Amino acid sequence: MKSNKYAEIGLRDYWIVDPRDHEVHVFTLVENAFHRVGRHDSGVVEVLLADRRLTVDIDQLLA
Repeated sequence: MKSNKYAEIGLRDYWIVDPRDHEVHVFTLVENAFHRVGRHDSGVVEVLLADRRLTVDIDQLLA
């Protein structure tokens, strides 16, 4: 499973972008396992990437 490899290399978060269902699922590493912490289908989301805050327009991402 890809999420196991992500945890092994120390990745803290990952997203699954589902253009068919027009959704973005956000997962965060907690105690060596990923847990879904969010689901977005529109709007703007602020994320932390390498100690930088970024804004992601979900509508534009899924367009």
